[in-house]
Amino acid sequence: MKAPLVAISSQNSETLPYFHIHNNAQALTGCLPTNSDHVIFLVLGCDVFVAEPLGDGISKKHLSTEFVRSGFIAKLDKNIYQGERLFVTIATIIMIFSVFLGIVWNFFSTPKGKMYSLVQAIAGEEANVAFISGAITITLWLVACVFAVKTAKTEWAASKHLIFGLGIGALFLAFGKLMVVLLPSGLIFAQRLALCLMLWVVMLGSSMAAYTRRHIVLQAIHKLIPVHMQRQHAAVGLVVASIFTLFLALVGWDYAMINFEQWVNADMKAGKFESIPIPYWAITIAIPVGFGLTLARFVGHAIFILKGVMEPVPTEEELKAARGEIGADADFDEFSRLVEEEETEKNQLESLAWTAATGVSKKDE
Repeated sequence: MKAPLVAISSQNSETLPYFHIHNNAQALTGCLPTNSDHVIFLVLGCDVFVAEPLGDGISKKHLSTEFVRSGFIAKLDKNIYQGERLFVTIATIIMIFSVFLGIVWNFFSTPKGKMYSLVQAIAGEEANVAFISGAITITLWLVACVFAVKTAKTEWAASKHLIFGLGIGALFLAFGKLMVVLLPSGLIFAQRLALCLMLWVVMLGSSMAAYTRRHIVLQAIHKLIPVHMQRQHAAVGLVVASIFTLFLALVGWDYAMINFEQWVNADMKAGKFESIPIPYWAITIAIPVGFGLTLARFVGHAIFILKGVMEPVPTEEELKAARGEIGADADFDEFSRLVEEEETEKNQLESLAWTAATGVSKKDE
């Protein structure tokens, strides 16, 4: 049977409001090393618990979303966020390439562009306008390619700049002409596909911003609120935002279901885009999905803030943790080392507190 334990805290009373002490626990002072920044709580009948006060050290990670999001629902939320990031990345790449290829096709398939009109206005109708305008366009393009290579690779020799610049320019010209030959009707679906994906990117972007707490907050109003009321103020703001988000999610759901019923009732022959075989509902469903995820995260953050687990205003450490930037690249080794040092110090303090409270060393057990 465990001996009754007591709560041991440092003499600095300013650290105590950050932690909850058991009602039946007795606080003793002078039991910790004078150079310790930790607060140790030994609650009656419970195991040792060590916590750190707020400071500039590694203990700030306890305020990060990585610390907060440790349960099943939190891990599920993080996995959803990672899926959103992957989808948005792929969708953005598809959008960029589809629009780019559409512009390239339009450029090479149009016999009379702006350069043609300019040469015609200067030289008149009798001149070989098509040949002159084409030669000028190709020359300007090749010069731009050479200049781009020279800017990107300043250490290269001039001959290398010329070879690579002309080569890249020629390959692009060949690619454009090949597109016109292989796709005589053009990329009629490019712009429609980009617009469809844009709606998904925007809606999931709103959800991702809620996850990382990057939505706009009126800091001026927040600064007018007393410190002891900031948590309630932040939670109320999130609740109001949740109500508005719920309204938008419901309206979006109704709109998507109308499109879905139209598509089903027409045996999947109507209710879809003409230029690309994608039904309307597959795009409009992004509205309730995006706002639904945003709503869930707003509500969760409001609960976390009221419980004191999450700060009313996100700290920079929390934003980095939510984006997965803590411990990234060169900082990873340093972060791991600090965490390991903190765990070692924690174990040492636990042993010290146990010995001070029971008179028995944990090694003797």
